[in-house]
Amino acid sequence: MISKWMLSGLVFILLFASVNAAVSDLPSYITLKNSPKEISFTVSNATGLKKALDVEVFSPVNYEITEKAQWVDPDSSETVKIKFIPRGDLVGTRYAGRIIVTLGSEKIEQNVSFFFTSEDSCPVKAAVSKIESEEDGIHSIKLFIYFKNDSVEAKEITGISLEGIPGDWGRIEEGTISVPAQGQTELTITLSPGSSFSGEAEFVYSCGGFENREAVNLEHEGSASITGMFGGLDLDLFSVWLLVDLFLFVIAAVLLIAFIARFIKRVK
Repeated sequence: MISKWMLSGLVFILLFASVNAAVSDLPSYITLKNSPKEISFTVSNATGLKKALDVEVFSPVNYEITEKAQWVDPDSSETVKIKFIPRGDLVGTRYAGRIIVTLGSEKIEQNVSFFFTSEDSCPVKAAVSKIESEEDGIHSIKLFIYFKNDSVEAKEITGISLEGIPGDWGRIEEGTISVPAQGQTELTITLSPGSSFSGEAEFVYSCGGFENREAVNLEHEGSASITGMFGGLDLDLFSVWLLVDLFLFVIAAVLLIAFIARFIKRVK
């Protein structure tokens, strides 16, 4: 005959043994700015049976389950990823939501608070590539800038410049560039390098009041230069010879004037 204590112990063991699903790293709050945010968590199956996995999301904004297995193998774990798409009109608000994970017949629920805040950086990223070419003896460098906007709102790019290059490489004068929400825009900049340079320049741009900088490695071996009597100016070879000819002409003129003056003095 089974005693009351033995029966209670058996019930406790059965209840304890039935907890075979575990969820880790599932957040209790999510902060969303104007760019999509992805969270991830792990679902573990501690039984010897393969179990079906299901995830339900109750959210004030649209979402996408970007990664989820249909089954979790015995004594194994699977990662679940969910991407939430914010809305600009919710900035400054807070909403309650919930995520329910079902593994086999077991359910684990997590209440989630959603906080919507303003951006604290420029959500537009820039990738820079370059191509060097030479045509009719003129060397040029083309920079291809690919802007990618992670925000759910269109962004205006301003203050475009390239810092750290010699002054005789030309100036970059670009107006405002619009990058669509979750989209891309391409910009091409042509440089006409003059003096020599080898090093790292910075491509600078701003959006939403925030400045971004991207490093660009550039290298160019400039034309011949002349220093000293011409004040350290960087000049091309043609300009050097022109200045030399001018210098020799001035010397010849001075010598000619001196010769004429001496000749007139002797005649007198």
